[in-house]
Amino acid sequence: LKGLLQPLSEKTSPGTFESYLKETGIHYQFSRTSDHSVLREAPPFKQICHDFNQRLQGYLKLGQPEETELTGIYIAMLLGQKAALESDQKDRFRMTGTMHLFAISGLHIGVVAAVIAQALLLIRIPRAVTPFIGLPLLYFYVEVTGAAPSAIRAFLMVTFFWCSLALNRQRDPLAAMIASAIFVLLLQPWQLWLIGFQLSYFVVFSILLLGLPLYKALAHWHRPFRDLPDKDLKPWQRTYMWIADKLLLLTAVSLSAWLMSAPLSAAHFGLIAPYAVAVNLLLVNLASLAISPGVISIACALLHAPAISWFLNHAAWVTLALMDLIVGLNLRLPFAVIECPDFPKWLGYTTVSLFMAALLLANTTGKN
Repeated sequence: LKGLLQPLSEKTSPGTFESYLKETGIHYQFSRTSDHSVLREAPPFKQICHDFNQRLQGYLKLGQPEETELTGIYIAMLLGQKAALESDQKDRFRMTGTMHLFAISGLHIGVVAAVIAQALLLIRIPRAVTPFIGLPLLYFYVEVTGAAPSAIRAFLMVTFFWCSLALNRQRDPLAAMIASAIFVLLLQPWQLWLIGFQLSYFVVFSILLLGLPLYKALAHWHRPFRDLPDKDLKPWQRTYMWIADKLLLLTAVSLSAWLMSAPLSAAHFGLIAPYAVAVNLLLVNLASLAISPGVISIACALLHAPAISWFLNHAAWVTLALMDLIVGLNLRLPFAVIECPDFPKWLGYTTVSLFMAALLLANTTGKN
């Protein structure tokens, strides 16, 4: 392809195509192009993955209602096809700090890995053999969705964690995260400068060193019916305890993720979503409820059971409709989005560095 290659300007307005290019690590724009010609075809495996992606999109459309925009959200969330989103949908999710739901990353890979693990457990596959079956299936999903850097990073985290489980080694999510980061940087050192790489690992770092300890502290503080033996608890008391425990966990995780990501969001995207903690608290769980039936729906369609896929797709669309409603209501609240286009990057990275140092110091002191 012949054309004019120009560097992007230093300052780009949030929400523009130029800012999107910078977010993905691209700092040059190609314009005034001529007709393109294909020098060589994509490798056969890549072509298979692309064709399979198109096939899966058809499965996710089974039983779709007429004139619905939910199918685009469904396809974008399951297969990473952000182009399926309408422009107003992109704006809503971007401004509320929830666009990460459509980047195939830890949430998606974790849910798909859990579905695969449960399926293998149901057919009584030994735990030591599970990674040798589950990981190739998971990697194929990563390739089918485009093998985005965030998906590769999440896959490596799951690989290290899953293998330690199969080998009966002590499970350490922090060690798995560090190992995957080192592995990625050995193969592609340039990813260190991508905002996606930084957010992925910084957020996981904050969840492990702040979110989980905060959850344990909150769970210890809020222990209803602590004076009653477990055998004397009534069903409603057990239900209340379970719901309270999950809410504390989600609140701690969402808060720790927001505290780490907010400075970088202000520095790179020029906006802060104050209600992102509460919104993500709801949407991450709802997204899991949409991804799980989506994965099972695809499996059923591949097994020639379209009626079940049709039913599961409708179940997912109900969840997606609720997610879209929550995002829309959030934008109606005052100060839902605080724009700060001139927020200096040095301040964002300084804040993140100090925050990480404080977490390391607190965890080191606590263990000692």
